Amino acid sequence: FSDALNCIMQVARGLEYAHRQGVIHRDVKPANILVDDQGDLKILDMGLARLQQPDDVILGGETQPELTSSQFFMGTIDYMAPEQARNTKLADHRSDIYSLGCTFYFLLTAQPVYPGETTVERILAHREEPIPRLSERVPQVPSEFNAIFEKMLAKSPDDRYQSVTALISDLEKFSTDYEGQTTVISLDESSQSQVTDANWASAPTEVQPAPVVPEMTMLASTSEQQMANSAALPKRGLLWGGLAVTTVILIVAFSWKPKMTERSVADSDVAADSSTINLNGATVAPLQQTYAARMKLPVKVEVPIGAGGTRVKLELMLIPPGIFQMGDRMGTSAESDAPLHPVSLTRPYYMSSTEVTNEQFREFVNATNYQTDAERSGGYGMTGGNWVKTMDYSWKNLGDLPVQDQAPAVSISWNDATAFCDWLSDKTGDRYRLPTEAEWEYACRAGTETPWFFGEQSDQMDQYAWFLNNSDGRVYPVKQKRPNTFGLYDVYGNEWEWCQDYYSPGYYSVSPVENPTGPAQGRERVRRGGGFQQPAAQLTSYVRGHGVPETPSRGAFRIVRETQLD
Repeated sequence: FSDALNCIMQVARGLEYAHRQGVIHRDVKPANILVDDQGDLKILDMGLARLQQPDDVILGGETQPELTSSQFFMGTIDYMAPEQARNTKLADHRSDIYSLGCTFYFLLTAQPVYPGETTVERILAHREEPIPRLSERVPQVPSEFNAIFEKMLAKSPDDRYQSVTALISDLEKFSTDYEGQTTVISLDESSQSQVTDANWASAPTEVQPAPVVPEMTMLASTSEQQMANSAALPKRGLLWGGLAVTTVILIVAFSWKPKMTERSVADSDVAADSSTINLNGATVAPLQQTYAARMKLPVKVEVPIGAGGTRVKLELMLIPPGIFQMGDRMGTSAESDAPLHPVSLTRPYYMSSTEVTNEQFREFVNATNYQTDAERSGGYGMTGGNWVKTMDYSWKNLGDLPVQDQAPAVSISWNDATAFCDWLSDKTGDRYRLPTEAEWEYACRAGTETPWFFGEQSDQMDQYAWFLNNSDGRVYPVKQKRPNTFGLYDVYGNEWEWCQDYYSPGYYSVSPVENPTGPAQGRERVRRGGGFQQPAAQLTSYVRGHGVPETPSRGAFRIVRETQLD
């Protein structure tokens, strides 16, 4: 329910924008709502839209400026308001609100509000049948939401919300009140086809009507038969729309040929570390070995972080400097992943070989008595096979799922992750922080230019990641899958990883080439790598996620240690 509610709030904001421009959509339905690979919802197919006109023009029968030349009966019956079915030209912004309510019902039930065998039966049902009580049809829906739903589906436009703005206000108020209650995310196969494609990047983001982009995900089908046909999608991957690319951007490609820096590395704890290189040569990139030997640096560093006699260590891998192409080289992903652009990282750094584990995070909490955002405002755990949000759950209590020492610490916010870095910096005297987004992608790619560091196709994902096809809806201990050639484990899947940068969808267009650190300000922070709920298609090296810094949803992290240079 919470995921469907989030979807509808995003679509409502998009409709609010359209209505302010005087545009009425007239065909709001699941098939016209698509999810990009950031989890942001886009309202597409404005082919039935028309410009809003004053009531006297509509009632007077004057010609209206249509955004389509069709003169036929227009709309989709299962989502059409009664007045629109009676006369298409009577449809106004309140008709879109009705259609949005029908769409919400479909997302929750995979059925239309008023099923029927014939067009006439369904039209009459929308006009005459009582509005179903949503909480009785879907047990997860609180009864308090019934009034909002019934007002969206009121038979008379005058009894509905008179603007999408008023609807959004009620949705936001309800969402705030609902936040403290238990949220159930079903993981059974039947529910995956309804919500999985929509909830993989949960942080709500403002949406406006968007231009056609080449790779999007259908939120839902328009009929029960289509829904049945799409039920297997979570196993096969997402249904990617074959939308035409309307603009071709020619980009001069840079080969990934890292340039060795001539600057020497200062004598430091890194250079003096006595750790030995015990990784197999096939595991470590040749560049990594060559650079390490040239600069007299260890490829792997183990940093003791345990208190007293504990033997808890943090394993770090050397990432050499270099130049690479950041973003989607094919130009087929969401706008925020493009354009492809060159990035030069001029300094080496060390990155943790795994996401920070429960064992490691516990050392920080025990030393500082730190309380995470999830402990203060609620986190996620598993109950009866479902992920549930309550005040009882946090990184140290995942409900039915055991908190394993070597599993990544989850339900971690960006604030929590940076607090861990600050503690470790104070403890060791070195500077630890979250990786910049550029550092994360460079380390993930490990010298490759393909969508996945293991190749052009995702068919090997099971060897490298815990994701939708093999995770059974949960996280797993680190190092159970194969690493990339820099020796980094679980960079795809298991759980999303926080980065240092503020998030901006247009940042790539203005990013500096050398050592980019993201926008100077913003509301959300970047997340990378995807999680256990994502299909392989959404776990590329370049896909960007984002979320507000206080949210524990889809939160894990790995860290970077800076290397001092002359």
